[in-house]
Amino acid sequence: MTAKTKKWLGSPGNVKNLVMLDISGLPYRITYDGKPVSAIRCHHKLEDDLLQRLWNVWWAARIEVKKRDGYNLTSQHYDKATAELLHARKLDVFAGCYNNRSQRGATATSSHAWGAALDWNPSENALGTKGNMPKWWIGVWTQRIGDIRWKWGGAWLRRDPMHVEVDYCGK
Repeated sequence: MTAKTKKWLGSPGNVKNLVMLDISGLPYRITYDGKPVSAIRCHHKLEDDLLQRLWNVWWAARIEVKKRDGYNLTSQHYDKATAELLHARKLDVFAGCYNNRSQRGATATSSHAWGAALDWNPSENALGTKGNMPKWWIGVWTQRIGDIRWKWGGAWLRRDPMHVEVDYCGK
């Protein structure tokens, strides 16, 4: 995480900066340890951006379904097939956001300590592996929206393909 992003977010581990982001209105079900998740605890400055990106994951997956199945089927078909695609790729398997801790295998503070990182599909995207995140999913997270983009851990020297973390691009 850059010094600029850290300054923008404030102190790590400060629970006063956290909110419970309601995700119950998403058209797909996100799970944690096999149980449905209705909210994600994240930094309050990321609330709108995070919800937008979770919706964008849905719409990007839907485009993939339309490419695969054709463009003249019913909305009901696309809704079902999009949820099935996300589930089959385990892109609906969430492994955490806020966790006041150090980076795994290091002493530096983890971006999770700010509530500014998320992990997805850990069973197939372990630390140190190439993982299997689709390019369209990576694009949803790394695209800049306003002053925020997210960095994907799969592009790092020490690969962490399940991980995305915020990168503040404002002034």
